[in-house]
This record gives sequence, structure tokens and C-alpha cells, in this order.
Amino acid sequence: MKPELIVNNSYAELKDFPQEIVDAIDTVLTVHNDIELEKQYLQRQIKFFGRNKDSPKMRKLCGFHKKKLKDLLASEFVHWLRDGKFPTGHLNIVKDVIEVFNVKYTFSDLRRIPQKQYEFILCKPFHDPRYYQKEIHEIAMREGRGVVESAVGTGKTDMLMRLIFELGVVSLIVVPSKPLLKQLEPLLKEHFGRRNVIRLGSEKLSKSKLRKVKKTPIRLINIQSLAAARKKGNISDLISDVDAIFIDEIHHAGSKSYTDLMTHTDHIYHRFGFTGTFLRNDSKTLDMWGFLSNKLYSYPAWKAIEDGFLTPVEVILHEIEGVRKRFYQGEYTANYCGTKKKYPEALLGEIKNIFDNYVKPSDQVLILVNLKDKCGAIIHEFLDDIGVENTYISGDSEEDEIDDAIREFNAKTVKVLIGSRVIGEGIDIRTADHLIMAQGGKSEIAMVQAAGRLVRLSPGKKVGYLHDFLFRDTKYMEKHWKLRKTIYKNNLAPKFTAA
Repeated sequence: MKPELIVNNSYAELKDFPQEIVDAIDTVLTVHNDIELEKQYLQRQIKFFGRNKDSPKMRKLCGFHKKKLKDLLASEFVHWLRDGKFPTGHLNIVKDVIEVFNVKYTFSDLRRIPQKQYEFILCKPFHDPRYYQKEIHEIAMREGRGVVESAVGTGKTDMLMRLIFELGVVSLIVVPSKPLLKQLEPLLKEHFGRRNVIRLGSEKLSKSKLRKVKKTPIRLINIQSLAAARKKGNISDLISDVDAIFIDEIHHAGSKSYTDLMTHTDHIYHRFGFTGTFLRNDSKTLDMWGFLSNKLYSYPAWKAIEDGFLTPVEVILHEIEGVRKRFYQGEYTANYCGTKKKYPEALLGEIKNIFDNYVKPSDQVLILVNLKDKCGAIIHEFLDDIGVENTYISGDSEEDEIDDAIREFNAKTVKVLIGSRVIGEGIDIRTADHLIMAQGGKSEIAMVQAAGRLVRLSPGKKVGYLHDFLFRDTKYMEKHWKLRKTIYKNNLAPKFTAA
């Protein structure tokens, strides 16, 4: 029989292909997770707790770590080709493999483009599109699915709304966090009207609420609620009539919360992702591609800066004496957070230098810290002690407190804002003149998203100053600065200066 490639919205299937081709496809669709360090840690824990078998608590902890090790070993290899089926997002990869073997096959595309159902009347018209937004819209309408990689601050929300308007079908918008959901909801209602937009949760819907959902063409939900609805068995009520799905910050789609949705979304034809960074630094890249697939268009920050749509950046490097430790976490904590007995004096001293010599009284300063450390609280207290008024928010802050702090910073009534990832990706902060990177790290996603808080246009802002730190004579921190420098160079094309 002639080999056949059958394509549906979420999954495609190989039928009657020679085994050598199937094996080749399996090879390219297999992810090898690097588990060695975590495996060694769990083995050490099992050995330690296993020495104390007379203690019920130790036996329980030993069993807990054994289970974690078993799960870890099972995840070392992830095969996306299963029983001849693979995610449709991998279709181009599979077709390239088949082409190498020069085998003729039947291509059966069972996907159907949905008919337009709604002629929206806008309550507020869209802005005139920029040249790249026009190009993106034309490509997206032609292709029907794919990822738009466009720098932070270049109008991805406008592009998303234009597609919803022109497609005119029931649309589901998925965002990765509550702050983004709260930011996007009023924008959608402002343009499409309150009756056409609804925010969804994970709860089981009453008959009256379900009728309201089914009458509402634009639905907004965060991924946590959508994943919870899947586990509770409520997901069909929310999306059974959806014809278009839009994923904001699509680089998160390598997570299990997204990939578990693929069997529930096989009826959805239109699929679009939006991100400033369509990449990952881990083994989840193939997972992410499988969920949505091809990049339709790329508009990087350096190009947007060149075009005048984003603020030029100057990276100022502050070299300070570092604390060298044997392991990464210990070295990171010592340099950015200090110890129980000693504050990170070198870092705090250089932050004071920034305020003394770089920050004007009218300037807005944003300080980003890591989510899980105490660095933010230390900097907050330090600035209070030296007379610099500031506001500090973290994941422990109330939602209203976070919203108020962001709003007041953009209104310039708060001059110095310290925060973790609650003011990270996607959050509309545009007035920062200085960004102090007190979070370290080497993740390209994290660095690009962080810089996005600095590059948005704002009246009177001609240059955004990004302050970063090189801790001399360290094992990890020095290496990570070099990686961050390359990330800044490739994405922002900034001017580099030494403090």
C-alpha cells in the first residue's frame, strides 16, 4: 500500500511507511532530557535517608525520593511519535525527514477552515497598523496558524485583536498569568464591547453561566485555570465550540499544562502564538513546537529600535568584588543576597553608586530581582536606610497592591520600583529610565523579557540605561555575565559602557 500522511488539527498519523522512515522520524521527535545532576542529588538523598531505616520519618522520606527518582528516570527520553501519531506542530519536521528518503506518499489533510460567524462592530477603532503589523496580519490570515515572534512593546496585543476581528469566529485567548489576564481583559472590552468578552475560570459552570459563555465569542483564561478545568472534566464546556485559539507568551508552551491540552483542542483550526522570545533554554523546545509549530514572522528588538518603535539601550557594566563558592546556588546567594550574618555589601554599595552618579531626580528606576530569593527585601530596606523612597512588590504581595504599584510607577508617582517576576514578562511598564538587573542568571528568555521593561517608548525618554553587574573572581557569576552580554548584544544591539 502507498504510504499515507493523515493530518488533523492537533495530531497527524503515519500509515504504511517503511520502518526505516518511521525510525528516522522517531529519532528526530525524541527529546533527551539532561537529568544527570538531579539524578545524582536524589541518589544521595536516598542513600542518606536509607541509613536511618529505624525512623518512620526517614523511611517515608527515603520512599518519597525513590518515587521522584523513578519518575525522573522515566522522563529522560520523551518520544513525540507514539503509535504512528505525532503533534501536527511537528508536521514540517516530519515532511523534511520523509523527503530525504524520496518516498512518494498520499497527503490527506482533514483540517477544515471554519466559516466566519461574527461581524464585529468595534467600540473603539484600532490604531493604524505599522508596516510589520500589516505583513504579519497578511501572513497569519493566509497560513491560519503559527507563531509571531515580535519584540516586547511592538503591539502584539493589537495584532491579536485584528486577527480576532477579521476571523470572526469563537476565540479563546490563553495567557500565562493573572496579571497578564487583568491587563488584557479591559483592552478587549474597550474594542469589542463588554458583551463580546468573558473571563473564564476553572469552576463547573451552571446552566445559565454556560449559556452566557456559549453566547460570548471572545473568551479569556489563564493557563492555570484551563489546566484545572481539564483535570475537573469541565474543559469541553469552555472550548467545545472554539474555532481559534490564541496563546500569549507562547514560549511557555513547552510545559505539560499546554501539551496536555492537545487532545482537547483537536477541533480547533486557527492557532496562533505570540511572544517576544520563541525559544527555550531547556529540552522543552520540541514540546513547544509540537503545540503550535512554525514561526510565521520575526521582528526583533534591535530592528524595532532601529525603526524608532522602541527606545535605544545603553548597557552599563558595574564591576565589583565577588564571593567565590563551590556550587552555583551558594555563589549566587552570597553575591546577590548575602548571608544570615552579612548583607551583600558589594552589590548594595554599587547600587548606591548608581543612584548617586547616574540617576537624576526625575528618573524612573526599576530594579528586578529573582523570584525566590530575599534580594528584593534587602535592597528595599537598604534604599530606605539611605533615603531613597521606593516600593517593593513580590509574589507575596496582594494583587491590588501589585496593580497599584505598576499603575503608580507608570504615572511617575512612584519613582523606584523593586519587583520579581510579578513585573516580568508581558506587563506594560514603559516609563523606566534605568533598569537595574539584580537577578543574575543566563536565560535568554528571562533577559529579553526583563529588558522589555526598559525599551518601551515613553514621552521624554531617549535612552534606557540597563545596569548589570560583573562579580570578579567568581566561578559562575563571571561566566553568566559574559552570556548575558551576548544576549544583550544579539537582541538589543546596545551601546556598552563601563561604570
